Amino acid sequence: MLIGTNRGLYYLDPGTNLVKKHPLSGSLTGNEIKTMYEDRHHNLWIGTSQGLNKVPFRQAGSKVQHFKNGNGPGTLPGDYITSITEDKEGFIWIGTHHNGLCRFNPGDASFSPLAALAEDEHVRKIFVDDKNIF
Repeated sequence: MLIGTNRGLYYLDPGTNLVKKHPLSGSLTGNEIKTMYEDRHHNLWIGTSQGLNKVPFRQAGSKVQHFKNGNGPGTLPGDYITSITEDKEGFIWIGTHHNGLCRFNPGDASFSPLAALAEDEHVRKIFVDDKNIF
């Protein structure tokens, strides 16, 4: 069990039943964990108040990928990540605080903001059903 807090990433040690700081905690974009999501490939996506992190699933030698606002096309529109989910096509949807909603394309590792939302829109949660994203 992983636990995201405002002081980093923790886990429940099943052997001792104690909560301990996770070794990944120091390699994330920030300590203030806002959301976590496991995609269909079992990669762990962690949103913090300072960016987005992708933790590859059990790939030897893989490191945490960091995504931060690059103030340009194809980059993350904001660093304060509030919600993460995946649609049936495998796109990752990211909600931000004051920078709306965007879609991450795993094929080319680019972000596309959703123009229908105002730039200062705070996305709290994203829900995907079989036909739509809400």
